[in-house]
Amino acid sequence: MKRPIALALICTAIVAPGACRERPGPEMQVAPEPSDWIMPPLIDAVAIAGGDLIFRGQAAPLGRVAVDAPAGQAYAAAVDAAGRFELRIPRPAQDTLFVVEARTGQVSYPAPYRLLVAADPAGPTALLSVGAPTRRLDPGPSLDAIDSDGRAAFLSGRALPGTAVEIGPGRVPGVRVAPDGRWSVAIPGTGSAPVRVGGIDYLRPSGAAGAEGALERLGSGWRIRWSGPGGSRQTTWFPDRQ
Repeated sequence: MKRPIALALICTAIVAPGACRERPGPEMQVAPEPSDWIMPPLIDAVAIAGGDLIFRGQAAPLGRVAVDAPAGQAYAAAVDAAGRFELRIPRPAQDTLFVVEARTGQVSYPAPYRLLVAADPAGPTALLSVGAPTRRLDPGPSLDAIDSDGRAAFLSGRALPGTAVEIGPGRVPGVRVAPDGRWSVAIPGTGSAPVRVGGIDYLRPSGAAGAEGALERLGSGWRIRWSGPGGSRQTTWFPDRQ
C-alpha cells in the first residue's frame, strides 16, 4: 500500500475521479458509517495563560470536546450554540500527544489528528495528521514544518492570505496562501534537502530517529516520529521560531 504523502503527491497528476482513493488494507479497521455525521473538532488557536494552555476551536454546536493524554488525564469543554469552544489544560510536564474527541452522550468521535504539546515552552504545539501537512499552532517561522513518510514530503507554513510563497531552490515557483493564511505543498523526496521559503534557508538534519512518539531536538528545530491509525508512520520536523 502506498504511503499517504506519496499518494498525495501522485494525485496532483491524476484527473480520473476517484483515482486517488486509498483502499483500506487488512491492517486498517474501517468503522461503519454512523447514521448522523458528527463534525470532528478543529483546534485553530492556542494561547498561554501562566502555566496553562488555552485551546480554541470549532465543533458541533452544543456538544462537548475532550482531549485525552496517554497517561490517563482527560480535559473537556462544552461547545456553544455557535460551534465554538475554549478548553484550558495545564502545560504537561512531558511532551504529550493528545487524542482529541467530539463527544455526544456516551459516544466519542476521535478527530483525524493528534495534538502535540511540547513540555518545553520553546517547543512546538501542533496538530499532526497522517498523509496531510502539519497544522502548527505556536508562532513559527516562514516554514512551519516538514512532514515525511520516507518517499515524499509536505512543506507547510503561514503567510499573508492571498499572497504567493516562493519555494526554492528549483522546487516550486510559488504556492498560493489560502484565505486562512495557511499554505502547503507536496514535494518528492524525504524533505532532507535544503529548502528556501520566503527568502529564508532551512535544512532538516538527518540522523536516526529517536523513540516513536518522542519529541527531540534536531539541529535548529524539533523532530518527532509517530504512527497514525492503520500503522502509517510519519516524521515531522519543526524549525525553531525566529
